[in-house]
Amino acid sequence: MENTENFPNITSALFNEFVQDQFNADISLATVLMMLLTLTNNTTLLSLHARQQHPKVKGEKNVKSTSWIKALARGLMEKLDGEVHTLQLDGQHSSENVQVTSLAEKLDNLAKVLKLHPYTAKGKFKGKLKPISHAEIQPKYRLVNCIS
Repeated sequence: MENTENFPNITSALFNEFVQDQFNADISLATVLMMLLTLTNNTTLLSLHARQQHPKVKGEKNVKSTSWIKALARGLMEKLDGEVHTLQLDGQHSSENVQVTSLAEKLDNLAKVLKLHPYTAKGKFKGKLKPISHAEIQPKYRLVNCIS
């Protein structure tokens, strides 16, 4: 069985503050959870994205919004369709390309808040991100005996 990492352990206050600072006040809990689970289920993509943010070879450039994170952002926008406006702050209206880049940056920032970034603040590689275990957040089911 492949090694996994624990589900990100951040406070609800920190998570809530991030969501309030980055997204429209009308964003639904379902949308927020979908973004959270999308990030925790795409650690390979996040590793590839982070690698492009940290040039190692002569001629490589530091790319803030890589094609990896933009593809993820575009996929989320397509899934949300009519609710995509909730991913922007109130009053932000822009072209689709600008919206994709904006969401990509927000996803990058959220990944870093969740510690789903394989580099230290000084740019040292910590190791490839492992898949995230969702065991801690699995629901508990209770069987209820019905007495007739």
